Amino acid sequence: MSQEREFASPNAVEYVRWDQAAQLERYLDSLAIQAYDWRRAKWRRDYASIRAYSESVAPNREHWRKMLGIWPTTEECVPLDPEMHVVAERADHTVYAVTFGTLPGVRSFAHLLVPKRIAAARPAVICQHGMGGTPHTIAGLVEDPDVYHRYGQQLAERGYVVLAPHCINFVDWRNRLHNKALLVGRTLMGLEIWREMRAVDLLESLPEVDKERIGFYGLSQGGKMALWFPPLEPRIRATIVSAFYNERTKKQLQASPNYRPFINTQEQSYFEPDFLTEFSDYDLGSLICPRPVMIEHGQGDSSYYIESAREEFFPLKDIYERLGIGERCEWGEFEGVHEIHGVESFAFLDRWLNDGRPPNQNTASIEEVATPPPPVFVNQDAIASMRADTNGQHDRFLDSLADQAYQERAERWQRDYASEDAYTRSVAPNREAWLAMMGGLPPAHEQAPLNPERRVVAERPDHTVYAVTLGMLTGVRLFGYLLVPKGIAEPRAAVVTQHGLGGAVQSVAGLLEQDDAYHSYGRRLAERGYVVFAPHCINGTPRRVRLHNKAIVVGRRLMGLEIWREMKVIDYLQTLPEVDPERIGFYGLSQGGTMTLWLTPLEPRIKAAVVSAYFNERTRKLITESEHYRAYVATDEQHQYYLGQLLEFSDADLGSLICPRPLFIEQGTQDRAVYYREAELEFARLHAHYAKLGLDERCVFGVFEGKHEIYGKESFPFLDKWLEHTRTD
Repeated sequence: MSQEREFASPNAVEYVRWDQAAQLERYLDSLAIQAYDWRRAKWRRDYASIRAYSESVAPNREHWRKMLGIWPTTEECVPLDPEMHVVAERADHTVYAVTFGTLPGVRSFAHLLVPKRIAAARPAVICQHGMGGTPHTIAGLVEDPDVYHRYGQQLAERGYVVLAPHCINFVDWRNRLHNKALLVGRTLMGLEIWREMRAVDLLESLPEVDKERIGFYGLSQGGKMALWFPPLEPRIRATIVSAFYNERTKKQLQASPNYRPFINTQEQSYFEPDFLTEFSDYDLGSLICPRPVMIEHGQGDSSYYIESAREEFFPLKDIYERLGIGERCEWGEFEGVHEIHGVESFAFLDRWLNDGRPPNQNTASIEEVATPPPPVFVNQDAIASMRADTNGQHDRFLDSLADQAYQERAERWQRDYASEDAYTRSVAPNREAWLAMMGGLPPAHEQAPLNPERRVVAERPDHTVYAVTLGMLTGVRLFGYLLVPKGIAEPRAAVVTQHGLGGAVQSVAGLLEQDDAYHSYGRRLAERGYVVFAPHCINGTPRRVRLHNKAIVVGRRLMGLEIWREMKVIDYLQTLPEVDPERIGFYGLSQGGTMTLWLTPLEPRIKAAVVSAYFNERTRKLITESEHYRAYVATDEQHQYYLGQLLEFSDADLGSLICPRPLFIEQGTQDRAVYYREAELEFARLHAHYAKLGLDERCVFGVFEGKHEIYGKESFPFLDKWLEHTRTD
């Protein structure tokens, strides 16, 4: 075969990328469909009585609480310590700016609207804005009434005490805080639910508020809070979900001409781990039951399709009907868009919080004011400053948890250095925890037989290159190149060579004409006499983020699925007569280095590993900006964040799960993705474990004058040594 024909075309490279991602996406979509059945199997509702019903859903409520991770530690419970000042005097109510303690270093901002001439404690409503709103709009302190139509002001004029808290808004900040929270075992929504609980505490402290009559009313992201918060807060006596309630699987994952699914947006914060495995919107509504709930929805809402909302409303209504309280579950449809309506919903609050009448009808009529005070509008710069201050406080709080995680990690490891066997046994619980964090292995019924198919794509002087596909998961076949040396008299050592985020499997195998960061290292290893398998991994940030998000909401993890892919590759290598099954190594660059470090702890058949251009001080790389590298928190690589990762696993910790097997860390001094000085410091932590076992030579740091690339001059001999390979080039 001629050299010209050997090179793969750019179209062929891109086809592999597209095809592999498409197969995996169809697999994940099938899991999302199966999740309907999974959810039904996790609920045991008892309709014998309201009490029986509440007891029957208590386990689901507890699971919801744990899924959101909302409860702060004792040290994190700060005093409420409210501070308030008047910002506007109106004819019938006063508007205050309020701050109150929620978490260490975090004070939440809200506007409080208190009716005047209150003779007795009144009902109160928490009014929560959405992604682009502010408390100022709700309170009528912004000239443009926007989609909120100043509904907090309207409720205050109706006689309610109103509290409008500020929530984290705008996609970039919500994504940033969502990702940081995941790393330390929290969720952004959990932190915000805690804020709402403190808001209820604040209302209960006011003499003007009847603590037995507190409601909640939120639009869009605020509607999400109106649905997610009351299941965990019994003090909310009635709730209105406006412009959010929907058929959640469709809204999350399925494209439609009637709305844009979150999977096609940048809204990473809508992908909470494992959400679709147990909870739909109607399931969460069923945790509010038997308390009153209204679903408010505009017919022209282009964000949340009304037909999907109706579809999801009927099963919720059925639950209330079966308990004989159907009147407590209402559907409020109106001719409008993504906005507050307030007609049926205000009457709903009157009915369930005040015996069917607006609260201002319970007292003597307010005297007419001859000259109403002029409207007060807040400067937009002040609003921007408030947002920035709130965002910054939360950012610093989460950074402090990341700092505390160093100590927490240390406490989760109980290494025994008495012997190699004792050491391996002592880290076994951590190994199991790592597998669980990766979503575990696919269930048996989803695992596909290998059924290998291969064809020759290049004949070289010393080895043959095959294109190979293997069964991986139901409907998913992995793709890779197999390089087999010629004239093999006895089984050889083999190496799996994994490319990274921007690479191509063809590059690793030497099938691209131009040189790049991989320097055809799979081909070079084959020329050295190794059997080489170069699998394709999902690459390109948008592809990875999309599949990461789909996987995470159905209880899987993209890296967990890819770890399974590599295990199937090793299964295949062990079937080949040219391969010694006891001498298999792994060598990956960048995202491939991630795979080397994350897979090898879970795959004992890997006898030696090389991590290139990835090993790092992980906390800093994830969340701390530096002149030497770009932290992931400042990128769109949302797929890099895993729930609770920093609480147990640094890079050195993962390397310690490879110990006592040989591990080589390869790092260039000019790499702008990994700062070699921080890699050196992290390596020292890793090497200490090997040293305590007397295995210093099995753990090596190979630094070279180069960039984010394969080097090979030290790593190749390292593999030769530990895979007992005699080079043939």
